[in-house]
Amino acid sequence: MIIAPDELVPLGDLLDRRARELPDATALVFADERVTYAELAARADTAARSMVGLGVQRGDTIGILLPSVAAFVALMFGAAKIGAIPVLMNARFKAQELRHVIGNGDLTMVLTSTSVAAAVDFPALLLEAVPDAARAARFVCVLALSDEAGNIVLTARDTVEGRLLRAACGTNGFGYDPLFLIDALGKTTAELEPDEKHAVSHRGNAMRRLKAMLPDVSTSVGTVAVL
Repeated sequence: MIIAPDELVPLGDLLDRRARELPDATALVFADERVTYAELAARADTAARSMVGLGVQRGDTIGILLPSVAAFVALMFGAAKIGAIPVLMNARFKAQELRHVIGNGDLTMVLTSTSVAAAVDFPALLLEAVPDAARAARFVCVLALSDEAGNIVLTARDTVEGRLLRAACGTNGFGYDPLFLIDALGKTTAELEPDEKHAVSHRGNAMRRLKAMLPDVSTSVGTVAVL
């Protein structure tokens, strides 16, 4: 790939250009994985769409806390593709060091994962590092309906707003439910009765929003099936 000395090319565009030129060439090599430029570009696109779904906007500062894995690089390029500013956080940082970065980096969010093989529980480390004043959190669900050609014809989005506790409360639900406090209800989502959780469910409400829109598009896109 040749770049003129005076050419300004966005980081995401550099990856896409390389993926077009040498799609099957090796871009990344790890102990147990090799990733081609085409694969990396596809993963970066997926990461970019996920960030947009989470509400990330151009100019937002996004922390990335992961070890040296392909997902780390894909998130970095994905953030660049939507005009966000990736802050690459050292995977060896302790809670105190992360707290400093979070407190001074004007971060919109921090992206991490439990699905990578690592000696550190990054979500637990973040929970320890984030100060009480910055523990606002939300569950987000975004649904998209496409026609047979793959064109998106409807989207629906809903959230549940809350904050993260430092200690678990409740035995219902899964994942972060015991730590996710809904202030308006005074309960974590793990303490809600089934009818209470159904009423505030981001997934349920997003589906109800999408279902309410279906009559408006049925004539323009033909038969619509909800699976």
